[in-house]
Amino acid sequence: MFVTMYEKPLLEYIRRGGTLTDPRGMQHVAQFVRKASKGKHIQAILDRYHFDIEDLCQIYAVMIQSLMPNPCIECGGNMLAATLPFAEPERLDVMISQMTHDLSPALGSQRRKEIISRHAAAHAQAIWQSHAAAKGLPKFRITPDGKGGHTAPSGSGCFTAAAILIVLAVCMFSN
Repeated sequence: MFVTMYEKPLLEYIRRGGTLTDPRGMQHVAQFVRKASKGKHIQAILDRYHFDIEDLCQIYAVMIQSLMPNPCIECGGNMLAATLPFAEPERLDVMISQMTHDLSPALGSQRRKEIISRHAAAHAQAIWQSHAAAKGLPKFRITPDGKGGHTAPSGSGCFTAAAILIVLAVCMFSN
């Protein structure tokens, strides 16, 4: 499965200044996780450790957020470090296995989320640091252009920009 292709909309969204705390960012995370978890290996991991899609969304989002403003690793181009455990499910298996050592059914949901977040952030840092040491720093920059956040205007593409320039030109030359 090529899970890296599922991350592209989220990666572009982050590059344009979007965040994971707004509705569109959360939607991108959920879409990635739903698509990536359809693989039989990932589903088997979820079943084995009694994790669900919500847990995976939390893991993925925390891993990204903990590496901001540079959540990428160099893998023949930029890839979100959080995507690597989905591309290589054995990494996800080890990560969730380690989390379960600190989890128990007696824990409240808030404490469970705290433990999952702590482990996810630590794994993200380890992935990022090992890849940066082996392949160099990723070339990733956030360049807000108004298309990242959930309040970004729609229809602000090339056509709109060209239309505005034409209107301005007509106004300038009609005087």
